[in-house]
Amino acid sequence: MQRVLASGVTESFDTEFNLPSGKKWFHSTYQPVFDEQHALVGIQVISQEITERKQVEEKLYLQSAMLEASANAIVITKVDGTIQWANPAFTALTGYRFPEEVFGNNPRELIKSGRQDQAFYKNLWNTILAGKVWHGELVNRRKDGTLYDEEMTITPVRNEAGEIAHFIAVKSDITERKKVEEALRQSEERLRLSLHAANQGLYDLNVQTGEAIVNDEYAQMLGYDPKTFALMIARSHQRRIRTMSVVSCQNIGLNFVKRRSLETGSGSSPSAR
Repeated sequence: MQRVLASGVTESFDTEFNLPSGKKWFHSTYQPVFDEQHALVGIQVISQEITERKQVEEKLYLQSAMLEASANAIVITKVDGTIQWANPAFTALTGYRFPEEVFGNNPRELIKSGRQDQAFYKNLWNTILAGKVWHGELVNRRKDGTLYDEEMTITPVRNEAGEIAHFIAVKSDITERKKVEEALRQSEERLRLSLHAANQGLYDLNVQTGEAIVNDEYAQMLGYDPKTFALMIARSHQRRIRTMSVVSCQNIGLNFVKRRSLETGSGSSPSAR
């Protein structure tokens, strides 16, 4: 108000007030009032409560901050695929700067590698245009031409009329994970070939899941089909676990009876008293 009195110029402010009913925001316009000699004689104030608008703005700000800070690359496009927004993680992943190199372009113009065929993209577009979420893996190309493995989820976003208006794509670089998986696959293949060459049998049992993997040589040594033998091992493991559980429960019960006997000063069990 003092600024308006000093300048004689209309100004508007958003102000938060602590009222008995709680905190509320108001948008107020302070307009100077002049007399016929153009002397400032007062101020007219017009206020409107904007608490709900402020809450929406704060929510949008937090959502925007979350998208900006996300470690995953996030891209928002129109229905035709043209990019409307991308976060800094997209720039870090692809090398393309937003907005100057990204806004208004289609991802296929920027990062398409040519590693996926037309059937792949047809399935992708049919899925999201039907209003369904698409999730999968693909190979894309960075600005510098290098290829990378990407895991992507595309979610359709509808407007108030229920029509699909945008797509949100969340992307993560899984290149290192794919390298580890490939190294593991090659290691397992080398082991399989080595065992086959040495005519040695091997089975691998996961003690947590009970799943067993048996190579052909081991099963053939015992005269079983590999899948059948693996199932036999898994079932045997499950029975062993159940037996161990029963024995453990029996031991717990026996220890409890012995402890109670010592506490009461009797060497006999409760059933014998």
